[in-house]
Amino acid sequence: MPGSRWRRLLLRPWQKEALQALFQQNRYPGITTRERLARELDIPESRIQVWFQNERTRQLRQSRLASANSQGEGPSCGQEQPPAWTPGSRWRRLLLRPWQKEALQALFQQNRYPGITTRERLARELDIPESRIQVWFQNERTRQLRQSRLASANSQGEGPSCGQEQPPEDRRKRTAISPSQTSLLLQAFEKNPFPSISTREQLARLTGLPECRIQVWFQNRRARHPGQSRSGSANDRAEEPPGPLEAPLSEEDFQALLAMLHDSTWPHA
Repeated sequence: MPGSRWRRLLLRPWQKEALQALFQQNRYPGITTRERLARELDIPESRIQVWFQNERTRQLRQSRLASANSQGEGPSCGQEQPPAWTPGSRWRRLLLRPWQKEALQALFQQNRYPGITTRERLARELDIPESRIQVWFQNERTRQLRQSRLASANSQGEGPSCGQEQPPEDRRKRTAISPSQTSLLLQAFEKNPFPSISTREQLARLTGLPECRIQVWFQNRRARHPGQSRSGSANDRAEEPPGPLEAPLSEEDFQALLAMLHDSTWPHA
């Protein structure tokens, strides 16, 4: 009945066994799988989705309780256990277990800009929301960049003395681009003045610059050279065209840019 849709779902034993069997194989079933289950078990698909969400929450709560008890951190008798993570508490600080942090660090060494598919796979394997994994990678990139800048300043003797407050860093100095990096960006700009996000991420890995900095560089370049980036249409005055003027960098173009790393113009360590 429409008025009783929020009534608790009472499962029959064989229905619960079927859901439990699928949960052991796949904790995040897609809409196709849920619809098939709905037809086979005679349960609304929306209730199946809620059942899997509740089951994942219950499993996570049990694993946290078992981990706390094994470490001697379980709540004393009479003390109430804090509630488990819920969507309403998404801004609560994410506490990673050692094995979860090691897995994220290992992937970060291979790919600092994982796509949505990779993040969703990690979310299923590590039992962490995909949005929190995205935030973790953003914070890790910021932390690595801050450490590299601090190490560079200390190696050049520009670090603040003990007890002195460090002056605010100049944004232009902080985002300065070397001539070799500019040469690579100019090569990409000649091919496509309006690069897509995938092309900018490839350039970020190639040049070592943040993707947002590359996006700003292309915007400034188009503003300084409007004739070079204009497609020829008189109505094309928007900052971004309705679609990409050219396809993203192909694998051959990306390998050609990568080969420039070995050119004599690229600074060697």
